[in-house]
Amino acid sequence: MKRYLAWVLALGIMFALCACSSEKKPTEAPTVPTNLLVTEPTAETGMNGEVITEGANSKCLFENEFCSFTLQKAEIDSLSDYCWDVTLVNRTGTEQVFTMDDVYVNDYQLDPNWAVKVPAGMTAEEKIVWPSPEMEALGIMQVTRVDFVLRVNSASAELAKVELTNYPSGKSAYIPQARNPMTTDIVLIDNAEYTAIITGFDPDDRWGCKLELYLHNKTGQTVVFSAKNVLVSGCELDPQWRCTVPAGKQSVSQMLWFDEQLEEAGDVTGITFDLDISTTSGTVLTGGSYVYVP
Repeated sequence: MKRYLAWVLALGIMFALCACSSEKKPTEAPTVPTNLLVTEPTAETGMNGEVITEGANSKCLFENEFCSFTLQKAEIDSLSDYCWDVTLVNRTGTEQVFTMDDVYVNDYQLDPNWAVKVPAGMTAEEKIVWPSPEMEALGIMQVTRVDFVLRVNSASAELAKVELTNYPSGKSAYIPQARNPMTTDIVLIDNAEYTAIITGFDPDDRWGCKLELYLHNKTGQTVVFSAKNVLVSGCELDPQWRCTVPAGKQSVSQMLWFDEQLEEAGDVTGITFDLDISTTSGTVLTGGSYVYVP
């Protein structure tokens, strides 16, 4: 009889343990074997070490022992903005911050200003949004390529820093495109290597006045566009302007003068400056002196 009761008691405990193990738990990151970098078999490595992927449906763009970044889908939302739905996984015991830097859409610099915190051991579903007005201003009608640097940091360490390139519709859909010229353009430089164009001037910007520029680096190395010896209405007013443009990329930038700076100059009747294009180490490659009259 005692053996029978013991057998029944053991059987009851076994069923209880099975029932407990089947209860649902909060969404947590799965435990994976330690590894330095795991990407899908379809991923490639570019000439500069960037990880290249094609497609935008449940595509893991990056994964390591600490975290992962998966593009679930790319779509146009109800506001006509271009969106990425992404899944972020934190595999550590501390909070992580995911950010995107140096973002280029169809080779144009277009920063979504995106950063997300993910609690320890958790998974987050998030959206990355590129507003339609900004894309339309650059003439982007269909997104065929996105380049960016993914960073993942904890409070005490950098857990990931990787250059990623994704072709949402496949490589075959990507065709490099340059900005369409406008009748109001003032061309500073336009040759086989570089283009620098003044595209607009706003004397009543929120902070002061701004000179808008379009820059295109057609070479195979990163270059820095910068302005020196800047005079506004004859007064020395340095906007501290410089813009770094990677190989083959395009950027829209602004020289900005604050109202406090312009008090001495008064009305802006002319802007004189030297434009330098140099390597990241400071070697000047080309340049020229220019005068802009609003």
